Amino acid sequence: MVSHNVSRILQDAQSLSDAEREELRQLLAERAVRQADLSPQQQLRQALVERGLLSPEPPKGKSAEQLRQWKPISVRGKPLSETIIEERR
Repeated sequence: MVSHNVSRILQDAQSLSDAEREELRQLLAERAVRQADLSPQQQLRQALVERGLLSPEPPKGKSAEQLRQWKPISVRGKPLSETIIEERR
């Protein structure tokens, strides 16, 4: 059984000119090829991006040089990990 959305799209496609139908066919074929080249994880990510649930590109991380230059902040008192452990007891 064809869903309502697919039926509506088919009706709309019938009203297209031959050139427009060919353009649509090529776009769908290209999309199918791109999807076939993706791993299942990439396909899932692409579907989530298309639905607007993920941003198109993952956030950029820090460069290796920025990571090498990182220096911890000096804090007075006992380590934070000890404070957390004490508060959990």
